[in-house]
Amino acid sequence: MYLLAKLYHSQGRYAEAEALYKRALSIVQRAFGMDWDGASEFMTHLGNVYRAQGRYAEAEALYRDALVRNERFWGPAHNLTAETLNDLAVLYAAEGRIDEALPYSRKATAALVSSTLIKPPGPQQREPMAGLVAQHSDYFRNHVAILAAAVAKSIAPPDRLGQEAFEAAQWANQTAAAAALEKMGMRIAGGNDALASLVRESQDLAAYWRDRDNALIAARSKPKNQLDPAAIDALRRQLTDTEAKLAAIAARLEREFPDYAVLAQPRPLSLQDAQKLLEANEALMFWIVGDKESYCFAIIRDDFQWRALPIGAQGLAAKVAGMRVGPDVDDLEGGAKNGTLRLFNLANAHELYGVLTGTLEKLMRDKTHVMVVASGALTSLPFHLLITEPPAVAQPNVNQLSAYKSASWLIKRQAITVLPSVASLRALRSAKKQTPAERPLVGYGDPTFRARVASATDGESAAAASRSMKRAYGSYFHGTHPDLKMLAEGLAPLPETADELRAVAKRLNAPESDIHLGPAATEAAVKRADLLPYRVLYFATHGLVAGEVQGLAEPALVLSLPAEASELDDGLLTASEIAQLRLNAEWVVLSACNTAAGDKPGAEALSGLARAFFYAGARALLVSHWRVDSQAATRLTTTTFDALQRDPTIGRAEALRRAMLAYMNDGSSPWNAYPDFWGPFSVMGEGGARK
Repeated sequence: MYLLAKLYHSQGRYAEAEALYKRALSIVQRAFGMDWDGASEFMTHLGNVYRAQGRYAEAEALYRDALVRNERFWGPAHNLTAETLNDLAVLYAAEGRIDEALPYSRKATAALVSSTLIKPPGPQQREPMAGLVAQHSDYFRNHVAILAAAVAKSIAPPDRLGQEAFEAAQWANQTAAAAALEKMGMRIAGGNDALASLVRESQDLAAYWRDRDNALIAARSKPKNQLDPAAIDALRRQLTDTEAKLAAIAARLEREFPDYAVLAQPRPLSLQDAQKLLEANEALMFWIVGDKESYCFAIIRDDFQWRALPIGAQGLAAKVAGMRVGPDVDDLEGGAKNGTLRLFNLANAHELYGVLTGTLEKLMRDKTHVMVVASGALTSLPFHLLITEPPAVAQPNVNQLSAYKSASWLIKRQAITVLPSVASLRALRSAKKQTPAERPLVGYGDPTFRARVASATDGESAAAASRSMKRAYGSYFHGTHPDLKMLAEGLAPLPETADELRAVAKRLNAPESDIHLGPAATEAAVKRADLLPYRVLYFATHGLVAGEVQGLAEPALVLSLPAEASELDDGLLTASEIAQLRLNAEWVVLSACNTAAGDKPGAEALSGLARAFFYAGARALLVSHWRVDSQAATRLTTTTFDALQRDPTIGRAEALRRAMLAYMNDGSSPWNAYPDFWGPFSVMGEGGARK
């Protein structure tokens, strides 16, 4: 009955949903008593039906009753309490009662944050910390929207409201990368050092908290005449005591192991702290995407502005998809053969630039280095391909390739760095400066897929393999383990990456012995290697990232597949395994198929992959937005490294910018100006200039 009511509600069949909710509520109240705390869930859903119909007074009465019950049963710092607080905030906002909506929205997000911070991830937890925030990120987006409305109504000083919105927006950007971080925590707990001991203790306490929480639910769910008040009070005391211990361990982790704390439990940066981390020539642009409206924050060292953008997730996804048509090797090759060649649309790139920046463009225009933090479909956007001025030719054809050279690409004006989160700026810039690694490069490429897996279909064509790469990311896994046969059948070979790696190694004077190709490019080889002596760690292979990481399947790099999977080697180097590596790398190059985005717009799992590399000791990643032409990849990477060798102070983002411009301006072929060749890479991490 309850599930049927939810179905009717989702279909807009409000009268039928209302009747079923009322009937369900009547049944549970007759069974357990009128003051049974569990009735709050039914009240909340019935209130949602009323709110959808504009019956605000009836909805408010139910929400308030549910809030009293949730606070009494669960306490103020619980996600169910947060849910009811958020419902009241949304209700008041819908009525235009912003001065009443804002306090409830603040309480809702504070309750959710408190709930997550005292229950860190642990074995068998249903909702890991960042995962819980991600599931309720709409609470934080609602908070930002209500703050924007409060600015319009002059309810409080706009600067103070803007600072609050900046922090709430960072919580809204928590993503499904939490799965990778949860598994990483489990692996760290398996060690023997002080960090492992604390993580294990935290996970044991979290498991005990969940056990006591389930016991309390069972105790409170009995009929009124069977309740045992003394037992209920004892369970609540146990929960309170456990929460205090968890909070104490969290404080120790943050104090004694700040790098792990930042990775596993990223906290928002205050506006003032973010500004202190910026150089005079830098700007930070930060977007969050909502259903109907999005928000942009522009920050420089001595100023801050934010704006609502009149476009939501669906509209942005369509614009990003439209802009990405064209810059792909497959598009060029296939279109040239069948006469359907579609080149990059310059007008789309200029339109999207205006949509994303609006009046905030003035704040960042004169800065030479721009850092971007994105969400939703914007995570698959190569920002350096935005066009800052109206193009002379909107949609060039093959006879107008010079239009690409003359276009006002953002990369012509500024170096661009992508950050996985605003908070990562603090972690990257506060990292201790290490002695530079002595050896130039170690690389892994041209992995073997089909030949080593006995169950794979022999002789499958590369075209068929390429088609099967279109399958969903989650289909490569059975639970938490990869399906080797499906991987073998679904991954196209990458023989050209062998030449790419050799060429880069030769340019950097790396010996042949540090290049691992084919059967030598294994997960086991990476794990066993001493990687600390290398300045550059280079992977030329496929990347698996996804918009929604299913279960505990993590973003991963694919290496040569073993005949049989083992704990040491299942062919996938996952985020949690990357976090266990020890690096002193200035660069990690992921010259792979689409490592910057996943199998659908909004792919955010790379943030988990990037944070894992940063935790392992990398300072920056070079990631690709589409299948990279091997010769172009070699030329771009080597030119980037050359620029840094000539002047190490310019920073990685500026070095890549110069490499892109050199490629674009090379007149030996008109195709050199086409973004497919010069624009596949982005810098993620620390891209700024050295002091």
